[in-house]
Amino acid sequence: MVFHYGREADMVLVGDWDGNGTDTFAVRRAATYHVKNSLRGGDADTVFTYGRAGDVTLTGDWDGNGSDTLAVQRGRTYYVNNSLRGGDADTVLTFGRLGDEVYVGDWNGDGTDTLGVRRPVGEAPASAGGKSIGSIAKAS
Repeated sequence: MVFHYGREADMVLVGDWDGNGTDTFAVRRAATYHVKNSLRGGDADTVFTYGRAGDVTLTGDWDGNGSDTLAVQRGRTYYVNNSLRGGDADTVLTFGRLGDEVYVGDWNGDGTDTLGVRRPVGEAPASAGGKSIGSIAKAS
């Protein structure tokens, strides 16, 4: 399958945005996301602005509802959104240390993605208080 979607300089993200069991693409242009729910070119199904242009974007099913959404990382702070929309984060979490490699996965098989970090050799592990993104209270 070959198709064109987005612009050459866009950052490509992959996720099951509509919860139908199939991953598709979204592209990020600065802090604006263009989400496509099918593997074809054309207009985005959803467009929204979230976070800042310099943030790192992570994708995952943060609330276990079967559809992927975005979290943005700014330093050690993660801003998790459980919907494909702009505005305030549903959850704000500080985790790990600067310089950690960050990974997203369903580490315990409960259907909800959480963060994991890999720290360079020789550094002691940091704790997030044993909390996952799904168990952190909603930010106000």
